Amino acid sequence: MPQHLLKTALLVLTALALPHAQAQSVTPVPALDLARYTGTWYEIERIPNKPEKKCVRDAFLLLAKADKARNFQIVNSCVTADGSTQVRNASAKPAKKNVSDGRIKITYTFPFSSKHWVLAVGPNYEWALVGSPNHKTLWLLSRATTLPPETLADLKSRAAAQGFDPAKLVPVLQPR
Repeated sequence: MPQHLLKTALLVLTALALPHAQAQSVTPVPALDLARYTGTWYEIERIPNKPEKKCVRDAFLLLAKADKARNFQIVNSCVTADGSTQVRNASAKPAKKNVSDGRIKITYTFPFSSKHWVLAVGPNYEWALVGSPNHKTLWLLSRATTLPPETLADLKSRAAAQGFDPAKLVPVLQPR
């Protein structure tokens, strides 16, 4: 095989392997207390998914226990640029049976689901870093409408350590 074809083939294989290698760097928290994780979370910053791109302010999640053990319901709400409120409902459960790590499977429309991993939580569950294992979405969440600058910087550093690009984060305006 000519040298230039070998180099081209090697470059293509490397390019194909990079996204896979990056996805492997995402690690969920080893233990997630679902009872402490439920409640109201405010979006402080995010790498938005497609439905959230219209959201400009007042974005929050309400997580509540569902009828089945280890399952919960999610209400995701925000205000869009035209001033209307966008609300989406979902069901969620741990991604694997009998495992209580941070891997969560969320279903907005059956049978379609997405993977959201809790990557870090505060010692008192006062903040959370949640992202997708493919690095396409990320949320910096807080129980309050703001985070101290040092906590925000720490969360961005944690996200970068797991392969996310903090430059892609979009701040979410919250009421004060």
